[in-house]
This record gives sequence, C-alpha cells and structure tokens, in this order.
Amino acid sequence: MQPADYLFLLSALLMLAGIILTNETDFPWAKFVFCAGGAGYIVYRIKMAYHGDDFRLKRLNRLYGFCGLLVIMTGYLMFIDNNAFIVLMLLLALLELYLSFRSENYRKNSDKN
Repeated sequence: MQPADYLFLLSALLMLAGIILTNETDFPWAKFVFCAGGAGYIVYRIKMAYHGDDFRLKRLNRLYGFCGLLVIMTGYLMFIDNNAFIVLMLLLALLELYLSFRSENYRKNSDKN
C-alpha cells in the first residue's frame, strides 16, 4: 500500500464514524469528524488525479470530482441538520463502488492490449 492509500483509509473511517455518531448519538463533534474525513478524501482524490490522454480515464476522474462535491454537500447538510445527507452518502458509496470496479477493469484491459 502506498502512503496515500492510508490517507484514503483513514478518511473513510473518519467519515463513517462521523455518520454513525451523528445518527446514533448526540455527539456534538460528529459533524467535524465527518468533515475531517471528507477533507482527507478530497485531498486523496486530488493527489491521485489522472493527468494522461486517455478519454475514459479522464471521464472517470471527473466522476471522482463529482464524488468530492457530494462529500461537501453531505457535510453542509449535516451542519444544517437535514437528514437528506444519508441519501447523499448512499449515492456517494454506490458511485465510489462503481468507479473503483470500472477504473480497475479498464486498466486491466488496457494493460493487456
């Protein structure tokens, strides 16, 4: 694992802890825990951005940017006490899952050619 992967793992755990603490308890710092994880997630995505010429990987990279916007919107909805942040987190998780499989599959296929 690269050092950046540890940042992603820590960020994901902080975001998960923030979501759980917000829903299950009245922990006043839960929103800040989520936002710290969200900031780490965005830094990771910026650091791992694709800068090549492949159109498909550029498109997948733009979708990762959209995931970053979803993290920002989720944090905002948490701070205004709107429960719609749960829907955005579900959308973020599904999109991240799709993108991880899609980009890995494309990279494997392009390495074969």
